[in-house]
Amino acid sequence: MRIIVLDDNADIAKCSADVLKAAGFDAQCLDSFDSALNEILTGEMSIVFSEIFVKNSDIGVFLNKIKSFDDSRKSRTPVVVISPVPMANFFDLFPALEVFGYIERPFSSAEIVNVARKASFFLENHNF
Repeated sequence: MRIIVLDDNADIAKCSADVLKAAGFDAQCLDSFDSALNEILTGEMSIVFSEIFVKNSDIGVFLNKIKSFDDSRKSRTPVVVISPVPMANFFDLFPALEVFGYIERPFSSAEIVNVARKASFFLENHNF
């Protein structure tokens, strides 16, 4: 399963991608929401692990663009937030956002792999 790791800090993105690659996922690092949207639209089904803010944009705008895709499978791309912002604060800032998961940094390798496996299972077992 392909995973897009989205963060404008290359070192942080690489750390997450390395953990996912070690678990057998095809992880690709990107540094903008626009490049991730393009990959989702033109590539195979993906899971996205993303920071809340990337290059002066926020995950709310990103999620709304994903939900607007005509392709029902791609419009349900699982998005997992990875952030140093405490989960309660995130949902205070973005109460209406529907994300697949939320992981606070620092995270354990097991935590990120478990969420990736759940998202992969979700994609493989739902016909949209």
